Amino acid sequence: MQALVLVLLYQVFLRGITGEKILKILYKGVEFPGKINTYFYGFDLGMTHDFIAAGIVGMFLLVSIYVDYKKHKYVLRKSDLAYFLLYPLATFFVLWLLPMVKSLFILTSMLFSVMIHQFGKILFQNKNKEENKK
Repeated sequence: MQALVLVLLYQVFLRGITGEKILKILYKGVEFPGKINTYFYGFDLGMTHDFIAAGIVGMFLLVSIYVDYKKHKYVLRKSDLAYFLLYPLATFFVLWLLPMVKSLFILTSMLFSVMIHQFGKILFQNKNKEENKK
């Protein structure tokens, strides 16, 4: 299901909704501008080989893995070190090859996941304290 959503979002961001019938059904009172602007806050979402967006996603992954290892105090093995380094590097390389819109999509998904996780910890922290007192 997620793969389908990714493919459809990719198509919408790069090409927009094409076909005159679809445009007339969706936007009866609006004329088609001819070209859809893919710029977002000064960045071209269709640009490939972007170091900034892919680097931010890679660094976010690196930091989140580091925080997870630090929080749980695992006994680290060589495979953990390989995961710690290779996963963010591989993600960076793949996102560097793809258009910037993929990096933006993945980054916003990760940020929303972190926010929801932190919000859930705040909500359920009081319930856990009350259960521990009993």
